[in-house]
Amino acid sequence: MEAFYEEYRDDDENLSVMRSCSYFFPPHFHRTLEILIVNKGSHTVVLNGVPYAVKDGDIFFCGSYDLHSYGVSNCAEQDDCIVIVPARLTSAFNERHKGLRPASPVIHEPELCRELLSIADRWMSEGNANAVRGAATELFLSLIEEKLPMAPGKEKDETQLIRMILSYLSSHFREDVTLPYLAKKFGYTEAHVSRVFHRYTNTGLPRYLNRLRLNYVEDRRKNDPAADLTQVIFESGFKSIPTYYRAKTQIEPLATRTSRT
Repeated sequence: MEAFYEEYRDDDENLSVMRSCSYFFPPHFHRTLEILIVNKGSHTVVLNGVPYAVKDGDIFFCGSYDLHSYGVSNCAEQDDCIVIVPARLTSAFNERHKGLRPASPVIHEPELCRELLSIADRWMSEGNANAVRGAATELFLSLIEEKLPMAPGKEKDETQLIRMILSYLSSHFREDVTLPYLAKKFGYTEAHVSRVFHRYTNTGLPRYLNRLRLNYVEDRRKNDPAADLTQVIFESGFKSIPTYYRAKTQIEPLATRTSRT
């Protein structure tokens, strides 16, 4: 699964509450905070390259720009929630913890789990006024903060590197980007860049770029059905028509967060 920068999240100022959904999402990151609450069920979450098993009574905290992904849950019954808190509601929280990182992203507190789900259901859903949702979010984060031990910490260089690379590719995928170019741009050897890229994205650079280009083509066709396909293919960064069709048959679309039916 390819990792990517979920850039649109950083432009979205709305609080997002996804209740009892099918969380299967490839590695991604964003400036917003993301909290997974599991009252019943289980998930595999990978945070900055480290896998965690999240189950009944667990809260999982993803900080700003943490690279994270969700595996498919095999549980028939799920009572869980993902809350994505926009930057406008996290400034006070981030300021209090400047220079600190959670000692562990997992909190096992079944009672807190149920309390957080109750707050999310009653006060943080879209049916409430923005002021109510904002106040509820402050309470929500403060309850987590009480149980989330923080410690001085510095990110691994490779975590910072993969974020910089993915951010760059999200804006420059239409260009002729190569491994030697990225290595020179970010000041690392080609071998190191390749190793880190594979570790965090589980794919190679050409395949990842083709995924972004395929998304560009599909988005353009949806927004402008009359656009000339050949022109759009070349605009996306593909060097030839056969390369586009080969990528289209070999690369699966990015997974999305989908509601259970």
